[in-house]
Amino acid sequence: MQPYAKEFFATFDLRVLDAPTKKERTEVEKRLSEDPLVSKAFSAYVSEVDSYKRLLDRLFQSINRTAKGAPSGAAVDLWQPFAERDCLLLQPHGRVGILLPSAFHANQSATGLRELFLTKTRLAKCFSFENQKALFDIHRSFKFATVVAERDDGGTKRVSCAFYRHDLEWLAAPTTRWNTRENS
Repeated sequence: MQPYAKEFFATFDLRVLDAPTKKERTEVEKRLSEDPLVSKAFSAYVSEVDSYKRLLDRLFQSINRTAKGAPSGAAVDLWQPFAERDCLLLQPHGRVGILLPSAFHANQSATGLRELFLTKTRLAKCFSFENQKALFDIHRSFKFATVVAERDDGGTKRVSCAFYRHDLEWLAAPTTRWNTRENS
């Protein structure tokens, strides 16, 4: 969640998208900013994004946090408030299965969310996939994680996980370790 100048200014002049260098794009943005109406609109846009970030900071305790609760300094991703809310809305022994960006298990900004899932739920499974075989109709370089958790204030004792898988066939394989009753 951050203001995107290039995309904003493209609503006024599409040439900002075609600029071959950052210097040329900056020149187009500067020219557009000289228009008082565009400048005022951009300031309002930045202010609105900042206001939304402050709201998220007040409403959510775990997004964009370190394990100690301090701000991580990373940009807030919009999936994070939904993941925190999913976790907190669970009734005791309620379950949730969600599809998240692989940032859930890989990025600094998700440290607080991981801690929340590990301490307030029994995080049962976290399997991440690379989209190389087009499992989803998104760019093939995207990575995502399937997360299954059950509300349990005792926290996670053990979790089944696999990272950067390329296909789903291994999920159904009877010899797959996570598929045993002991780890379910």
